[in-house]
Parts: sequence; structure tokens; C-alpha cells
Amino acid sequence: MMRYKFVFAGAMGAGKTTAIRAISDSTPVSTDVANIDQDQHTKAMTTVGIDYGIVKLGDDVEVMIYGTPGQERFEFVWKTVQTGALGTIIYVDHSAENPISQLEKYVNYYVENDPNVLLVLAVTHADEGLNQDTEQYANWLKARNLSIPLFFVDARRREDISMLLHVLIALLEPQD
Repeated sequence: MMRYKFVFAGAMGAGKTTAIRAISDSTPVSTDVANIDQDQHTKAMTTVGIDYGIVKLGDDVEVMIYGTPGQERFEFVWKTVQTGALGTIIYVDHSAENPISQLEKYVNYYVENDPNVLLVLAVTHADEGLNQDTEQYANWLKARNLSIPLFFVDARRREDISMLLHVLIALLEPQD
């Protein structure tokens, strides 16, 4: 059996915990508590530690998923969780006031801490950010000469999250 460790990272409210709940084969471990940081996001609950779930992709692949808190004050958790991870999915909330600042902050953080990190970008809430240009993400990546797969997903849909995991696994496979 192949086992993979992947991290779900990104801004508060982008859908990391929701995605882990959607894809995990059993009830995930969650560290959600009442959100006292209403200035950053108005959601009721927020992750303050590590979310954790496991999913089987077929008979021979098991993926351990670790979700990190979005608040910068928990950066020490980001570093700890990233240790030993084979890839990271960065979630960006398209409905946020400035989603590109989220993208930039998290991509820069993970690339600076591990230049060889495999990243996939998952833009969520695209249906809610109707005034936001969806091309801004591809343009941002292109301007920085970054080849990071970019997807628009619904964090509540198991199929969407499964696709992201399969993309990370494909990136790990040796290229001919």
C-alpha cells in the first residue's frame, strides 16, 4: 500500500476543514473552536490546531490529510505539519476582499520554506465572489513564472477534493 501525507493550507474560511470533512473516510480529528477573530473572518468556528483525516483512493493508496489553521499566529503549526509532507494544497477564498494577497502569502511561505514543495491551488467560493476576476490567479502565476496546477473547487464536494489529491499523486510520479 502507498501512503501519502498531504497538507491543506490557506486562509481562514477558505474551506480546509470542510474539505477534510468531505473527503475523509471516517470522522476527522478537528480542532475547531469558537472564532474570536471576527476581524479576519466572520465564521462561527475556526481551526486552532490540526485537522486530520484519512482517505483511501482505491485498494492500494491511503492519504493522510492534515489541515492547518489559517491565522498567521499559528505559523508554528504550519511548519510542524509540513514536516514529512509530500505535497500541499493551498486553498484561496475567491469571495475574500483580496484573494490574491492570500495566494501570494501562502505560496511564498511554502516555497520559501521548501523550494521543492509540490503545490496545487484550490480556489473556493468562486460562486460567491461574482465581482472578482477568475483569471487573476492564472495571471499571477504566469507573472511569477510558476507552474502550479490551479483548480476552482467546491470544498464540500468529495469529488472535487479527490481530484486535487489525485493531481498531487500524479505530480509525485516520476516523469518519463
